[in-house]
Amino acid sequence: MYRVVLLESLLTLIAASGFYLFAGFHSAIAAFYGGLIAIVNAGLVVWYGHRACQLAGTDAGRSLRMVASCATQRLLYTALFFAAGMGPLKLEPLAMLATFILCQILVIIESSRR
Repeated sequence: MYRVVLLESLLTLIAASGFYLFAGFHSAIAAFYGGLIAIVNAGLVVWYGHRACQLAGTDAGRSLRMVASCATQRLLYTALFFAAGMGPLKLEPLAMLATFILCQILVIIESSRR
């Protein structure tokens, strides 16, 4: 999963650079922010994965609660970050969503390779 975080970081920088070249500075910032949302998502999965490995075999119920907690936190953080980006920060939605979606497609591709 570390590979996914690294690849998402690289893809975010590439997307932000592309938006900078074709749409300007504000679009690049929005693209970077969208990629950052995806990286935080992947980071949560890595963190919960390590915690689950430490607890493996000790309590199945606790492991299941951790999975549910991870999914809930990922959903809430994603929604809050998007709301902050489109609301008070007034970032360009297209660049932010496009980079986030590209990073999520990367996660799907990397997951299917295993």
